[in-house]
Amino acid sequence: MLDPSRAEDAVADLRDLVEAGTLAPRSFNRRLSAWSALWRWASEPNRSGVTGIARNVWPRRALLHAPKVARALTEPELAAVTGTVAAAAAAGDRTARRDLVMLRGSFLLGVRVSELRSLRWGDVEPVEGGGLVSIRNGKGGKARTIRVSTETLALLESLGRGDADAWLFPNPAGTAPLSRQAIADRFSRWGKKAGVHLHPHRLRHSHATSAIRAGCDVFVLSATLGHSSTATTAHYVASNPADSSSLRLG
Repeated sequence: MLDPSRAEDAVADLRDLVEAGTLAPRSFNRRLSAWSALWRWASEPNRSGVTGIARNVWPRRALLHAPKVARALTEPELAAVTGTVAAAAAAGDRTARRDLVMLRGSFLLGVRVSELRSLRWGDVEPVEGGGLVSIRNGKGGKARTIRVSTETLALLESLGRGDADAWLFPNPAGTAPLSRQAIADRFSRWGKKAGVHLHPHRLRHSHATSAIRAGCDVFVLSATLGHSSTATTAHYVASNPADSSSLRLG
């Protein structure tokens, strides 16, 4: 049976690895959670008589804070992916043409994959100087409207505008939008061809960090992304080491 002091030593050893930079906080948490789960299972009353483990010896509330860090695509990575898809589309691959609109649209709008798949043609409205894209199925059921350029509007309409209730990205049968998994699989496939790890949410991160580098106000960015608080947007700012408020002061 594991002695409680030995358990504390094991946790301390893991913390030393984290402080030395050889173990990530998330890896620390996963390892400690696995150990604790095993002991919790073994110490249940119907098993402790066999296992000899009377209680869970792992310290409670020992998990480390693992900050959520946005990992955006670099400009060369984004160019490599879009170039790969664009080349296939130019060669006559109709699926690649649709995927290019999905990929570029995801980046330019900064939407979640659930929001991207839910777009209908009635949500895309041309206006003077560009267009409006209404997000009606945002997180928490919140709706918002995104102003887009004439170029972004033209990109979306290159799919061929359908009826107001028609999906921008329907499934092969045309009976429903593409599933989240189908979109993720397409992005992953193109990413592998370009040598880039790609998933839909990474394009959302890329939208945010690129907008910040372009001088976008964090409040405007927060509204575009559909965050309920600018605090949620703050980790995108923190992940942009190319800029700081210090640079604004001289």
